[in-house]
Amino acid sequence: MKILTTGLAIAVMLMPFTAAQADSEVDTTLTRITALIETDIDKAETLVETLLEDAPANPEAHFLCGRIMGRQASDAIFSALKYAGKSLDCFKAAVRLAPTNVRYRQGLLRFYLGAPAIAGGSEALAREQVETIRQISPVEGAKAELVLLASTAEPEQISARLAELREQFPEVSDFHFRHGLQLQEQNQYDAAYDAFVEALSAAEKTLVANRSGAPEEISDGNVADAEYARSDYLNALYQIGRNAVFSQAHIEHGVSALREYVADIDNTEVPTDAPPQTWGYLRLAQLYSLQGETEKMTTNLALAEKSDDEALHDAARKLRNANRSD
Repeated sequence: MKILTTGLAIAVMLMPFTAAQADSEVDTTLTRITALIETDIDKAETLVETLLEDAPANPEAHFLCGRIMGRQASDAIFSALKYAGKSLDCFKAAVRLAPTNVRYRQGLLRFYLGAPAIAGGSEALAREQVETIRQISPVEGAKAELVLLASTAEPEQISARLAELREQFPEVSDFHFRHGLQLQEQNQYDAAYDAFVEALSAAEKTLVANRSGAPEEISDGNVADAEYARSDYLNALYQIGRNAVFSQAHIEHGVSALREYVADIDNTEVPTDAPPQTWGYLRLAQLYSLQGETEKMTTNLALAEKSDDEALHDAARKLRNANRSD
């Protein structure tokens, strides 16, 4: 009897460890699959299919499956519809397993907008996802609405809606930033500058709130604007400098913003959506050229030209030629 009791006690002690170990292995596999999506999509597909056999109730595995099968559908010819069907099934499964997870619903939303009707695409179903996301989080719902508008509306309508969202959610840097980009594309440089400044201020406030331990969150572990605050902050810095190059106004602010930008990127991990540091150096060189600071221009051009980007090198050559002393 004592031996049996001891055996049961040991089994009970081992069970939490075994479950935790399994969860750790799943998380490791999920991380590996995420990386492979950008480098080896076929291997990612094989791994995610195996993982779904081992962890069929894991919503993240289904979400990654949706992404992978969607990529495969876009690259395939004869099997595109088969992959699209798998992608849709996986996104639906992720949403079913974690119905309040905004990220999973955004994946389903993008599928409905990107796929043809024969493969399951549907603007009506996309609108349903937008409204459901809005019920989970008004801010994330507004962002989802912009995804929908990007596929269904004219630029003027999107710009008007962004102006409304900036008034409705002044604390959300993303809306200021997106509107700034649109205004800049329309050569409305002063208005774009103002929007980028507001984006910078809003992102900074979110970063400060994060550091104080009070991030803004929504249900089920979905982090709202706080998750993207650093990316928004860096992108706003870069665009303030870029705007100064185009408008030839606010140059001092453009220089200080870009100096902070290249320094920040040099010391920390770069967000995937931020321009490379070398482009920051190029913009600095352009602004120093406008100020007549030839030595500083040359120093920053040398740093910029460490890039392999041909578009950057073309811009650098034009700047050198414009400042050549004949």
